[in-house]
Amino acid sequence: MPPSNKGGPLPQEQLDLLRDWIVQGASWPEGLKLEPTRRDTGEQPKVDESLATAPKVVVDIRNKAIEKLIDQLEPTMKPFEEEISGTGV
Repeated sequence: MPPSNKGGPLPQEQLDLLRDWIVQGASWPEGLKLEPTRRDTGEQPKVDESLATAPKVVVDIRNKAIEKLIDQLEPTMKPFEEEISGTGV
């Protein structure tokens, strides 16, 4: 905190100062609001949302492409059998 490309990490002296501020009640200026940074999660929009207004030809092409990919890739798919390290799964 902050990331190295933003000048971090903070020196221990500054971390101690922040920790003390929090322990003492961390007064916050009235009216000050922080807005979270929007991050791309990589998730695709739901089909109903993204294709609701798409022309029928676009939907048909998309569906045909998905069918073709499934036909090509499904025979090579196999269950994941390894443990995901550090998760117990």
